[in-house]
Amino acid sequence: MTTVYLIRHAEAEGNVYRRIHGQYDSLITPNGERQLEALAERFQGLPLDAVYASDLYRTRRTAAAAAKYSGLPVQPVPGLRELALGQWEDMTWGEVERRWPEKLWQFNHQPELWAVEGGETFEVLRRRLSGTVRELVRCNPDRTIVVASHGMAIRALTSVLLGLSCAEMDQVPHSDNTGITVLRARDAAHIDVISAIGDIAHLSEELSTFATQHWWKKGGKQILDSNLWFRPLEPGDPFPDECRRAAWQELHGDLDYYNEGPADSRRRSWAAMLKDTVVGVVETEPAAGRTTLFWLLPEYRNGRLGPQLLGQAVSACRSAGSDTLSVLLPRSARAVEFFRRWGFREAGYFPGADVRVPMLKLELPIAVPEFSSDGGEISS
Repeated sequence: MTTVYLIRHAEAEGNVYRRIHGQYDSLITPNGERQLEALAERFQGLPLDAVYASDLYRTRRTAAAAAKYSGLPVQPVPGLRELALGQWEDMTWGEVERRWPEKLWQFNHQPELWAVEGGETFEVLRRRLSGTVRELVRCNPDRTIVVASHGMAIRALTSVLLGLSCAEMDQVPHSDNTGITVLRARDAAHIDVISAIGDIAHLSEELSTFATQHWWKKGGKQILDSNLWFRPLEPGDPFPDECRRAAWQELHGDLDYYNEGPADSRRRSWAAMLKDTVVGVVETEPAAGRTTLFWLLPEYRNGRLGPQLLGQAVSACRSAGSDTLSVLLPRSARAVEFFRRWGFREAGYFPGADVRVPMLKLELPIAVPEFSSDGGEISS
């Protein structure tokens, strides 16, 4: 008998930025790194014979954690990738909900009908995952293997193994990040699910991604757990300057030394939208890898909307080729703790326009690392 430990990747950017990352390559979050530590401890002492992962970064990092104590290399398998989402890739879920509400309903409740330009269908996904895992089983008779893949891919595979049709995929529960499903195979044609789907016994509630989200619960939606979309702002739009002035006053206590300065053509600005309501603004200089304005209206803070603004800044700067995203703040600003929580590190001080308050530079690596031929991670 072959035993397969099927693992969903650790918490990644798309999970908290609320962006659509199917085959878009993204990074693990700071909480995802803690999940990987817990996953590694769960696999300590468990005999393994081989470790496989989708060739995307988030799954390879997850598989490497499971293999930490065995010393086995992670073998990349493109057939384990997530559903290809075509034109939806790296859009926010809020944008898709606004532009294609019917297709989003199909995606969530009628997968047999869903299709978008440039993407796969769910039936193709089911065949791809089923064929790939059966081949891995065939190549590993009477062995124990790890297979790291993605949320929707695992649901598609599990639905096949449970004998469900594509239309019945909704019966398969979502798996939390680093959730484990155990499969047992007599041979490639006979694979059974022998555990709970997406078991997270190794995670505390603090580490669970799902513990802080409600989208996956039936009827479990809250305003501060909602999906935003980002409306581009034209140069000269007064809204960013209004927010910049409010941000300055909040950070410094007054408008002394405040200077709007001339319009800068290098900047790109977006209004953060909750349906038809403006809840904030994010502004970047993408080529320089900087966010120059990051502002949520006070009544929309202390929820889970801030990371979505961060996701917009990361997306804009990464697509422009920047390896890092930086922000300047007074050291005493409350926002410093927010950026640190999401992985930013101190990168020096810079005199501000107000010389009484030197500005702290915080920097976040956003380049997705590459892997060497032997499976080791190398800098990009």
